[in-house]
Amino acid sequence: MRKLQEHSDGEFLELRTPPPQLQKEPNVTLPLLFEELIRAQTDMELLVGIYRVLKPALLEAYTPHMAENQQLVDYPTIRVLKGLCSDLREQTGWGERMITQLQREGEPPEEAAEFERRIADYLTAAGGIAGEQGVDVHVPARWRSGKPYKMPKNAVRDAKRMGASALGRTPRTRFLTRIGNWIKFLTLAIERT
Repeated sequence: MRKLQEHSDGEFLELRTPPPQLQKEPNVTLPLLFEELIRAQTDMELLVGIYRVLKPALLEAYTPHMAENQQLVDYPTIRVLKGLCSDLREQTGWGERMITQLQREGEPPEEAAEFERRIADYLTAAGGIAGEQGVDVHVPARWRSGKPYKMPKNAVRDAKRMGASALGRTPRTRFLTRIGNWIKFLTLAIERT
């Protein structure tokens, strides 16, 4: 009985401690992409980075994954991905409407075009969001993320759209961290299939 308990304790410890391959980053370029993305200097840059590069890339990775998986055996995954794809389409549409609104308010899209191109380049170098397009051996140089990120102490968001009590980039930072963790998880899940 004691041996069984020791064996089960070892299994529980193994379940609590992920194997080493789950603790390392699957690709060095993806964290760089998020480090650059969080350093968007305008609302327009942040919107094009998320809604024209990142979210469409997620949609592009999930769609073939759903089609290629065995529909009966992997139904739970497919069901979750269908909901995610629906949400991503809706979110991407919202992002495009916000970009259009900012353009109407006078923010020139040309200023964000360079940011969008660079974020897309990081994504391409990573082999796409799932790394399935072949990882580029050349890691792009850091652009804005050369120094450690410092959270602004004062509100930097537009009070007209965010409300007068909008704090600095705190919600966006937490949001991007969650997205990064979720992408790492999904990347590993896709690699296992």
